[in-house]
Amino acid sequence: MKITVHLPSDKNKKDELEKRVAEVHGDTVTAYIKKQPWTKEQKLLMIESIADKCS
Repeated sequence: MKITVHLPSDKNKKDELEKRVAEVHGDTVTAYIKKQPWTKEQKLLMIESIADKCS
């Protein structure tokens, strides 16, 4: 399978694209965690764990 991706050449547009991609990823992770049958404490622990890995 071949995929062609056209990325913006302008720096501001690249920055905007990166921001939007990060928002989609964040929303996806949030939705996944909300759907889990975990306790509130377990969900918070998962979020803290993810945040630690990102810093």
